[in-house]
Amino acid sequence: MGASQPAIDMPIRELLFDSRKASGAEGELFLALKTGRRDGHDFAWLAHQRGVRAFVVERQLDLPSDAQQLIVSDLWAALPPEPLEIAVVTPWWPSAAVPAKPGSKNG
Repeated sequence: MGASQPAIDMPIRELLFDSRKASGAEGELFLALKTGRRDGHDFAWLAHQRGVRAFVVERQLDLPSDAQQLIVSDLWAALPPEPLEIAVVTPWWPSAAVPAKPGSKNG
């Protein structure tokens, strides 16, 4: 990626938080969320192997060149209150001003 942050250039049809659920269907977006037990960044390679090509991450990952990565400073803070709004309102949203989801590490 260059100096500017590109948007993900594909229609998003499904949001994934678990790389094991990736089916390879067109339009899957993997959100590399960190929790108290796991860091989704560690599983992005598996999601890519299963066909995912769009990722929202907090740091640049070493994925093949066909992977589109949208980098945000805090993925939890960037999530809208209802994650499905991401696909309905805007397919990419880097906005840390959006309140964190209640019960998350930031909410």
